[in-house]
Amino acid sequence: MTTTSSGGSSANSLFRTLLSMKPTGKGSGISATGAAAVWIIPNIMAIGRHGSDRYDIHFTGTLATNSAALPGGSNIIDDSIETPSGSGKWTQTTRISLDDSTLPNNPEAMAISVVAEAAINLFKSGHVNIPDLLTALQSPNDFLGLIIRRNVLSINDQKGIVGELRLLRELIVRCDKLGIRHLHALNAWTMGNRDFSKSGLCVEVKATGRLERIHPISNINQLFLGPGEKSLYIYSTSAQIDYSHNKRLPDHVDDTLAILSGAYHSTLTTKLENYRGVGIGYDHGDRHEYNLEPPFNLAFNSEFYDIKTIDPLTPLSFDCKKSHCTGSSTFIPGSNIPANATRIKYELDIVASPAVPATMRDKILDSLLI
Repeated sequence: MTTTSSGGSSANSLFRTLLSMKPTGKGSGISATGAAAVWIIPNIMAIGRHGSDRYDIHFTGTLATNSAALPGGSNIIDDSIETPSGSGKWTQTTRISLDDSTLPNNPEAMAISVVAEAAINLFKSGHVNIPDLLTALQSPNDFLGLIIRRNVLSINDQKGIVGELRLLRELIVRCDKLGIRHLHALNAWTMGNRDFSKSGLCVEVKATGRLERIHPISNINQLFLGPGEKSLYIYSTSAQIDYSHNKRLPDHVDDTLAILSGAYHSTLTTKLENYRGVGIGYDHGDRHEYNLEPPFNLAFNSEFYDIKTIDPLTPLSFDCKKSHCTGSSTFIPGSNIPANATRIKYELDIVASPAVPATMRDKILDSLLI
């Protein structure tokens, strides 16, 4: 529960009010912390500040009455504030916490933007109830998006999944041609040190948002054959952000489920849920949380590239090429990386590199399956 006082609503007075608010309460992210709040728009919107230094924005009404107008978010809870302070009377509110450890910095600026836009909608657009006000705060510009922490993967992770699902669908189609169960395709999607692998044949999926085949490589060992690995290919694909397109990550998952045998749907969704570790991934049951995420389109065809033909940067790239180095009995391949280079990442341009021919493509797919 939160006690309240009154505050001004102009940008300058709001900013002064925010800076003057002293952090109080436990800041534990639950109700009844004893934090103070200030009504910015009387009985409609208040701002509080917790002992953790974070700001909270309160909208009158419960989650039950406001949820239809709110996107999903992990920093939204029910609360109540004493109105007026010391009266013993409480107003139920929906509280959004501006936790600046996981949201963009400068929470004062975020709070001012949201409150200012709310005031404009309230006084100029005639919105007199909270659901309408919350809806207006999301269109045409998403002001609520500044303060709501949604349980979504990063854009790069979303691109990665879109690319990996694309190869998975190729494998599923190949299973049908070979007359084998779709489980073979799911088993090939190892999601470990390599995205796809079987019996020493490995594939790294690279999904770029660019219009050309230029892929970021996260570390110098990523395209270096490891123990037990016999061959390594890049699956070069596109995940271009394109708002003229309508397929967000959940839609790409739908495309995969549509061609996957129903017996294995739960296997796929479990893999997605554990994409970044157990329980750290994409939950298809929470697909609505991706409504504000960008759609991804295909800017060029997906192709396989043999790392032997594209000359990636690896530990061997630093080795001496002279005969007196390579012929020495004491020479250890891959041992000449600069000692103080703790992390080496780079961009790999394979625009002019030859993709594997169609016959070899089928052999790679088959090797991942059988």
